[in-house]
Amino acid sequence: MDVGAIRKLFPVLDQPVPGRDGQQHALRFFDHAASTHAPEPVIAAVTTHLRTSYANVHRGAHHLSRRATEQFEHARETIKSFVGAGSDDSREVVFAMNTTQALSIASHVACHRDDGPVLSTRLEHHSNLLPHTTHGQHGEAWDVPRDNPWYGRVEMVGVTEHGRVDLDALETRLRQNPKPRLLALSCASNVTGVKTPMVEVLEHAQDAGVPVLFDGAQILAHEKLDFASLPGGGPDYFAGAGHKAYAPFGSAFLLARRDLLDSAPPWLPGGGTVRLVEDDRILWAESPDRHEGGTPNVPGAIALAAALDFLDATDMHEADARERRLFQRMFDGLSALDGVHPLGPETTRDRVGVLSFAVDDWSPAALATALDAEYGVGVRHGCFCAHPYLLELLGLDWDAKFLQAIRDGASTNGPGIPGAVRASLGIYNDDRDVEVLLDAVATLAARGSNSGYRWVEQDSAWVPA
Repeated sequence: MDVGAIRKLFPVLDQPVPGRDGQQHALRFFDHAASTHAPEPVIAAVTTHLRTSYANVHRGAHHLSRRATEQFEHARETIKSFVGAGSDDSREVVFAMNTTQALSIASHVACHRDDGPVLSTRLEHHSNLLPHTTHGQHGEAWDVPRDNPWYGRVEMVGVTEHGRVDLDALETRLRQNPKPRLLALSCASNVTGVKTPMVEVLEHAQDAGVPVLFDGAQILAHEKLDFASLPGGGPDYFAGAGHKAYAPFGSAFLLARRDLLDSAPPWLPGGGTVRLVEDDRILWAESPDRHEGGTPNVPGAIALAAALDFLDATDMHEADARERRLFQRMFDGLSALDGVHPLGPETTRDRVGVLSFAVDDWSPAALATALDAEYGVGVRHGCFCAHPYLLELLGLDWDAKFLQAIRDGASTNGPGIPGAVRASLGIYNDDRDVEVLLDAVATLAARGSNSGYRWVEQDSAWVPA
């Protein structure tokens, strides 16, 4: 399927973007790393469900409940098949609200089972760091104050000069005591698109006897996975979200080994998580029900399955080749501009189409505002929920004055606050999108000094001057 045919499936592209002084622009969307849009097949799947099959699932004998349950359970099988784990009956899909919740469930299970810290890296999204600070018991930790939230719970392996995971340091730590109870890694960075070498990581971790949690939020829509070909049949836990893979908000999943899931109490005890409640004991349900407390997001699960079917139908290998070509053009174009500084590795090798960059004399928030207002280009700005990683990429330390200003309540969008702008590619981006982005950044970088925009403190926003 060519990109022109793909673009016709996304109705969001049909609307103009209102700009400065009454201008109208075609939408050039580069914020797929935050959330993707739903194509017509996904919209149709949700609409059909709401029109014909909307009912609560499980324990309903009536026709609509049985139909909804069938669709809901089929969505689990679609997810397993999409990542190449369809024939593995030892793994189960637990539905969640978002990747953060899926990662938190995994952390809850892992920390209930074993002692020791969670081992992670400095390039992680906060969603793959912060949940681990609230699960499990504190233990001994070297050179970390006891009042530090990481104390005895989370250790972070550093990154190389160009922002890749330090595999040597990771392997060394896996073999040291105290033994980590979990290794938590992103499959791809949401800041630089750097991919984790999953095969090597799994080999090292399995050799050390450490369970692995992969945050798949940034890889799911970009690369065709095949768990069956990975060491040990893949990671022990894998989290992904629909809203980064062309489904609506509110649908996500944790794919995990059933024996691990059943070894811990429910993450959210409540309706549907039990087989029997007595006066003196509770008999918890088996997974996946055990960790799906309350009424599930049935339309969300159906939408997620429809989105994965859509990706399969588009030929992801061809889409990946097109993305790599566009990514190279975007990387080369931005790297050639004076005053523009791409972050991360100096090549596009082993990266998905995510590129963050800083521009001299521009606040990231002001630049993102200008790109939208003058060109219809949608990007993300800030620190991308990855503060330790971004500060390292920017060469900043934790004693910087602006950090104290933020601690004191200053807006992270304001003047003088460092950060970056992120452009991330999706399945429908084309050559024209990339050329508009490059022309826009070139023009604005040449103007400099937040030209044409002013900071409005009470609104915490930049607006046209």
